[in-house]
Amino acid sequence: MPAAQGAVAQIVPAEHLQQANALLRLPGNAVRVLGPAVGGIVVAASGAAWALAWDACTFAVAAVLLLGLRLDAPVGATAGVLADLRAGWTGFWSRTWLWTYTAAGTVLVAAWLAGFQLLGRLIAARHYAGARDWGLVQAAFASGLLAGTLVCLRWRPYRLLTVAIAASGALALPLAALAWDRPLALVLPAALLAGIGLDVAIVAWTTAFQQHVPPAEQGRMSAFNGVGGWPSRSATSSPPSPPARGTTRVCCGRARG
Repeated sequence: MPAAQGAVAQIVPAEHLQQANALLRLPGNAVRVLGPAVGGIVVAASGAAWALAWDACTFAVAAVLLLGLRLDAPVGATAGVLADLRAGWTGFWSRTWLWTYTAAGTVLVAAWLAGFQLLGRLIAARHYAGARDWGLVQAAFASGLLAGTLVCLRWRPYRLLTVAIAASGALALPLAALAWDRPLALVLPAALLAGIGLDVAIVAWTTAFQQHVPPAEQGRMSAFNGVGGWPSRSATSSPPSPPARGTTRVCCGRARG
């Protein structure tokens, strides 16, 4: 969320920004590991309707907690949506490091979504044990995200952008393992390392962004960066279970046709 970028920088001292960004990601990554199991238990015990009700309650609790948030920075008057859009674009384009990283991230996220979250589950259905093995791969990836958060709580690199770029390269590992039909025993650690690298990259990038963009411009700059999709929630979300083998054959047939 673009507004959250500026809010964190206003609340947290500059020397603690990285730890704060890691802590913000910690609950979400923990849910990615524990959520499917807990959700399954809730649905089995009380039904889907009650599970959705509990989910709604968590949003209500979060809203109540946010009521206590106080930001001292005043909100400046705006000249209109178009004027804000022009001002935001001017600031975004004037920072070469920002728009080039966003452009590169757009390509990276597109490749990841297509290669891992779409084709990965098709490969799991055709060359592995389907939903069972793909679930293990997703669990390894989610565990890596959680481990990456813990790494960021302890490790404070000096060159954050360099770390963000290098760490995101770990996303290639599970793609290569799946493309070459490596055994599941190799795909799982590759997915784990990809999760670690992705979360380290996201935390490092977010911290660098907050350090180098003035607080008054962070919301607009983050919005333009989000259009490019990096860092993106889509890159860390879990796709549905693999389709049946018949569905895989239909999809492949459509691709060939």
